[in-house]
Amino acid sequence: MNTAALSRRPSEAEVKETIERVAREIIEQTDLPTRVAMDMDSALWHTDDLRPSERDRLDALEGAAFDRIRDRMLAVLVEELTPPALQFASEHPEAPRP
Repeated sequence: MNTAALSRRPSEAEVKETIERVAREIIEQTDLPTRVAMDMDSALWHTDDLRPSERDRLDALEGAAFDRIRDRMLAVLVEELTPPALQFASEHPEAPRP
């Protein structure tokens, strides 16, 4: 066990890096934007009946949005989770850490 890590609270940079790393892993594992788009598509169109050119266009339009969505999701998670993590670290500096 690293006692140095237990005796200090995490820095803001460490908190942000951790949130981003964990969030990125979960976003990649779940591929949330793609899952939402698939359900949206089938709710709006008979996707099995689309012509190949229509399907390709829909995929291209949505695909262009996926990277932006993932980037924004990461930014929001870091922005919203950093303050409570830092506040907890400040209030409980001796809390056990991995």
